Formats: sequence, structure tokens, C-alpha cells
Amino acid sequence: MLKRIVVSGLVCLPVLVMACEAAPAGWKTFRDPSFSISYPPDYSMDEALVAEVGKGSHEFYFNVPERVFKGTNLSGDSKLSVEILHDSHGCTPDQFLDNVSGYHVEQQGALTFNVAKSGEAGAGNFYENDVYAGANSKPCIAVRYFIHSHNIMNYDPGAVRAFDAAGLAREFDAIRKSLVVNGLQP
Repeated sequence: MLKRIVVSGLVCLPVLVMACEAAPAGWKTFRDPSFSISYPPDYSMDEALVAEVGKGSHEFYFNVPERVFKGTNLSGDSKLSVEILHDSHGCTPDQFLDNVSGYHVEQQGALTFNVAKSGEAGAGNFYENDVYAGANSKPCIAVRYFIHSHNIMNYDPGAVRAFDAAGLAREFDAIRKSLVVNGLQP
């Protein structure tokens, strides 16, 4: 018999569900047959962006609210996404990112993430992608932090302030840590 773990009203069966960290009070929760994830109430999940992006893959976008980017050099298209590859053997960041030269492993409760970061720049824009691919998830589930910012030197002095990169990372981390993945193989 499986031991049940109860965390803030969530009942988690360790062999079937990986990661079970309760979300802060007042957060919304999105549920899919493969996972659930919680996010701050001022984030939006744009239903129009929940789309099939290729054979057997889906992406779910959680857009940063205006309070995060207004008056800063952060672009309003920055977001956290959950991406699923149904027809995948293994689950590594190179399935979600181009030009990955290496990655590291992070443990989140019983869930193991293969983590890789990539970045690009062009015409005063910076694009950062951090991918946390669930190493033992089936289907392959990854959380992506997509951060698009503008070179602050392209603005008149005092026109905008630098966005709070550390604060955004903490907020994205809290969302990722609420991820519950169903149907994992031990």
C-alpha cells in the first residue's frame, strides 16, 4: 500500500505524483491530465496561447502581470510556460532549447529536473530561456522561464528602471515549485 502525503489539502501518492509543494494562499491552480501548477492571481493564462505546437506536444503559457514589467526594461511578453512532449524518449533540456552545451541536475522533492539555460541578444533585445525538464516525467514535462528584456542603455536616462531580475526569478521559482506531475515512473 502506498503511503499518502497530505500538504495543505493536497493528497500526494509518491509513486504516482512527483513534487508536492503547496502554493501560497490566494494563488490560482491550472490542472491538466498530466500536471497541475499554481500561479499568482495577477498572472494570466492566455487560453488563446494553449496550443498544439507540433505532433504530440503542447505548451501552456502563464504571462507576467503588468506590475512586473511596467516602467522597466522587461518586455511584457515574458512568461513561464509548461511544455509537454508526449512522444519523447527521455526528457532533457536539448529537446526544448537549441545549442545546449551542458546542463545540471536539480532535485525538487521527488522530482528530478535536468536544467539548462540559454540566451541570445540582438538589436538591443536580450532573450533568456531557462528550461527545467522533468528527468523522470512521462510524458516529458518541462518548465520554461522566458525572459525578454531590452538594453537599458537604449532608453533616455531615468525613462525606465532595470527590472528586478532576482525578484522575477524568485517568483518563477515559486510557481515551478508548485508543479505536481502525475503518472511518473519511479
